[in-house]
Amino acid sequence: MGSRGKKHMRSNRDPEHRLQKNTTGLLGLLCMAFAAAVLACGVCGAEVNGTIANEEAKGEETAGVLATVNGVPITEEELQVQLRILEDRVEGRSEQEGAVDFEEESETLLEKLITGEIFYQEAVRQGIEVSDAEMAEKLQKFKESFAEEGGYEKKLEKLALSEDQVAEIARRNLLTHKLVETEVIAKIEVPDEEVKAYYDRNLIQFTTPEKVCASHILIAATRQDDKTVHEAARERIRMIEEKLKSGEDFEVLAKEYSDCPTRQKAGSLGCFSRGGMIIPPIEDAAFAMKEGELSGIIHTKLGYHLVKVTERQPEKVAPFEEIRDGIKEKMREERIQKEVNLYFENLKMNAKVERY
Repeated sequence: MGSRGKKHMRSNRDPEHRLQKNTTGLLGLLCMAFAAAVLACGVCGAEVNGTIANEEAKGEETAGVLATVNGVPITEEELQVQLRILEDRVEGRSEQEGAVDFEEESETLLEKLITGEIFYQEAVRQGIEVSDAEMAEKLQKFKESFAEEGGYEKKLEKLALSEDQVAEIARRNLLTHKLVETEVIAKIEVPDEEVKAYYDRNLIQFTTPEKVCASHILIAATRQDDKTVHEAARERIRMIEEKLKSGEDFEVLAKEYSDCPTRQKAGSLGCFSRGGMIIPPIEDAAFAMKEGELSGIIHTKLGYHLVKVTERQPEKVAPFEEIRDGIKEKMREERIQKEVNLYFENLKMNAKVERY
């Protein structure tokens, strides 16, 4: 692990994480892999550990310094902590999920450490404080999150982290979140009239299309089958059709005669909207029928079908009152993201960042 992260170019491909539900981008930069995998209690903020280096090292050039923020160093040691956390998080990852490029990730993590330090320094400048009670609560959540992973001490040992380092991460996390809450989140409002306007402009998003629920009976005869098979299949489906016309139960006949696996569900195809049925001729027939109506014989590449529409569900627009709160929350999260971006850009313009 110690050899990882030696290349430290600025990355434009930082993955986005969440500060709170559905919030991405720079707001997500407040959440590191440490929160997702190591401090897995739903608390964000590993990258905001900033520098664990002694404050006396400000401005001091050392071989292990990767960057400075207003003279405060961010060190190779800190980056290696983050890489160990990342390695622990992706341990056991499947081949389908793909391998992790640790060199590329080291660039991303360094940028997040820089971002976290910028936020942290502003929190300190504003005199934001964390109480002993807040610290105790946060650390207790950290410990409880490891109850099913062999224990808190075991996890720290695996990651080569001390309790003092974890406490510093927690403290910086709390300070940074207080800063963002005070300077951005608490100021965001979404008036009801704007929520209604959004709803009116985007009705299609809140519309459930018309659906048809149907069942079928299939007598299989594919293109690979010869004429004799097709003739026998047509004769069989006509016999079933006559039984249905004489009043016999569709579900019973589907279970008895159908060659489709849906026979186990009495031939049910479920409910589908236009474009949702993989066999177009059946979809076309179903949408042209009334509820309770039986189709004629339908020929497809699978064979010969009889279809019955069991229910029709008309198009439905969700009432505004039912989804107002969800729309408002979505709009609020988008505004939070935008305002955090702007807030951070302003802080960054006033910070002196040097990368080595």
